[in-house]
Amino acid sequence: MMSLFIRMLPEAYQMLIWKSLVIGFLPSCRHILHMSCSLSQVIALDVKLPVKQAFHILHEQGVPVAPLWDFSKGQFVGVLSAMDFILILRELGNRGSNLTEEELETHTISAWKEGKLHLRRQIDGNGRSDPRHLIHAGPYDSLKDISHKILSGNVSTVPIIHSSSQDGSFPQLLHLASLSGILKCICRHFRHSASTLPILQQPIYKAYAQIHLDEISIHQALQLGQDANSPYNGQRCHMCLRSDPLHKVMERLASPGIRRLLIVEAGSKRVEGIISLSDVFRFLLG
Repeated sequence: MMSLFIRMLPEAYQMLIWKSLVIGFLPSCRHILHMSCSLSQVIALDVKLPVKQAFHILHEQGVPVAPLWDFSKGQFVGVLSAMDFILILRELGNRGSNLTEEELETHTISAWKEGKLHLRRQIDGNGRSDPRHLIHAGPYDSLKDISHKILSGNVSTVPIIHSSSQDGSFPQLLHLASLSGILKCICRHFRHSASTLPILQQPIYKAYAQIHLDEISIHQALQLGQDANSPYNGQRCHMCLRSDPLHKVMERLASPGIRRLLIVEAGSKRVEGIISLSDVFRFLLG
C-alpha cells in the first residue's frame, strides 16, 4: 500500500521522501565500525620515517592513505596520501627545488610536511603559519556527521580514533572512514527499496539536476584518468550514462577507488559531464 502511494506522487515528492529516509538513516548510525561493510586494513606511519620508505609501505600494503603518528606528542598529527607523492614528484621536477631524489632516502615525513606548509604559505601569500589540524572522528559519531566532516574539510578519508582516557591519551586507530564506504552502507540499507522508491530507478540526470553537462572541460575529463586515489590495477576511467538510474550510479561510486564517474553519451561515448562522490552526498544532505 505504501509503495503504491509513493508511486502515485510526483517525482519531486518521491525525491523528498527518499532524501528524508537517507537523512534519517545517517544520524541513527552511531557506530561507524558496525556500519562498515568491510573493515579494510588500517596502518599508521611514524612521522620520523623517510618519505621514500613510507611510500613503499603504502604501495606494498595497497592503501592510498595512512594516518601519521608522532611519538613525541603521543598523538596522530596528520595523514600521508597519494597526493603527497604527486606533490613530491612535482617538487623533484622543479629546478628551483632544494629537494633531490637522493635526499628522499633520509628526508622524513615530518620534514616534508613542514616544507609543504612553507610552500602553502608562499602560494597563499597570507603568512599563515599554523598547520591544519587532523580531521578525525570517534567510533560513535553518526555517519551524517562524518560525511559533513569529509565534505567541509575537503578530505578523502577521516581517521576513526578512540581513547578510553578522558584526556585523550593513548589513542587507538580503529578505521578510516570515506564517502565510498558510507555510500556502500546506504546502498546496502536501501537495497530492497528500489521498487518502493521508484525515484531510485529514475535516470541520473533527472534525479540529480545539478549536474552541469555543458560545463565539462577536456582538462577535467583527462584529469580523471590521473586520479591519485584510483586503484593501481583498476579501470583507468569509470563511466556511466545519463540514463543510468540513480541507484546504479550510487553503487558504482561505492566501489573502492572510484571517486568520480564520467557521464558519456551512449554509442559515441562523448563526455557530457562528471558526477563525483561529493556531488552525491551534497545532493543527499542538501
